[in-house]
Amino acid sequence: MVDGQQENIRHSKSSPVKRHHWDRPRVAITGFYAGFYVGAQWVEFFSSGGPTLRGISEGYAPGPTPQSSAAWSLLSGIALPATPDFACLTSRLLAELNTSGLWHEAALTVDPQRVAISFAASKGRVTMRPDGAYLCGAVESTGHWPALALARYTGSTGPVLSPVAACATGAHTIATGAQLIEDGYADVVLAGALENGLTPLVLAGYKSLGAISAAGIMRPFDRRRDGFLPAEGMACLILEDEEKCQARGAAIYGYVAGSSMQADATAMTTMNPTGDTIARAIEVALAKTNHAGIDYINAHGTATKLNDVLETRGIKLVFGQSVPVTATKPLTGHLLGATGAVEAVLCLLAMQESYAPPTLNLEEPEDECDLDYIPQQGRTMNITSTLSLSYGFGGHCGVLIFSK
Repeated sequence: MVDGQQENIRHSKSSPVKRHHWDRPRVAITGFYAGFYVGAQWVEFFSSGGPTLRGISEGYAPGPTPQSSAAWSLLSGIALPATPDFACLTSRLLAELNTSGLWHEAALTVDPQRVAISFAASKGRVTMRPDGAYLCGAVESTGHWPALALARYTGSTGPVLSPVAACATGAHTIATGAQLIEDGYADVVLAGALENGLTPLVLAGYKSLGAISAAGIMRPFDRRRDGFLPAEGMACLILEDEEKCQARGAAIYGYVAGSSMQADATAMTTMNPTGDTIARAIEVALAKTNHAGIDYINAHGTATKLNDVLETRGIKLVFGQSVPVTATKPLTGHLLGATGAVEAVLCLLAMQESYAPPTLNLEEPEDECDLDYIPQQGRTMNITSTLSLSYGFGGHCGVLIFSK
């Protein structure tokens, strides 16, 4: 079932899966923020303005740059910009809340008990400290501290959750946030993730696994790919009950139309070689949405030998070769726990701009990597629905579907 032949395609854009309908609130997105490095530049996207996805993508210069963040700095000695501060996220997020009408004069304008937080860092901050003649691991912060901090900053007293799922953390926080609204636990959820804990201890772990690119260039789906470049960044979406935000006249930038949080029990650092786990996760997410089809897929695309082939197989099991796919990590670096949240913002921007970003640095596709990856140059196209894929060590798998 992995050869991509038409008869083996489970679903396609023209033949969506059977949907399940139930009387639940529709989850609207009324604000978003994302920040990450492109080279030495800290790039920020806002729902209320900022650079365009097209402009950032077309201005990218390939090659080993400080964008490769602490990992490349550790391996090559290239200087690294300052670590993004959590205060950057909170100040930008409060501005987004103000624009959306949820924040005024340093306070929420809605019932704080109906405002929830679904936010996490994938691992917190872990360092090595000398203890006599030995180096000992020390936990400086945990994965749930950003969620607690956001609750304090905003004064929200609804549920505060931190679903930590390795590199699928950002996808899981958004999926969990959407479920809080669908199930009636909250009217507003701040959902996202942060990664700013790339300490030498963490990077040494990735290096020992052989996951970091020795060339300093991420090449997803390319036959020369040799790993990813860890990076730091953050993103948050403001999720709301559609009826509630419409009642106060808020702008809507898209919808969380479907999601799934699945697991693969194959191994710690790889998944089912058939791609079936990925296909199953996509199908569960598709079953939750009544959207007619998927126009664009943002792949996890880590530029590792195993991931890119398995992901291609999983996508082909569901869609065949009918849907354009790109991996945006060559632009952002691999943001680890924050990647699903940042790529969610990129999916929203793709719909807003009618622009599918390219898979940068893809010049010599692997034989089995034979999807429409939009190499090198982005594509102008009508995008009304997007699907974002995230996976993490341990078998975590998160799928998000956004509609325009």
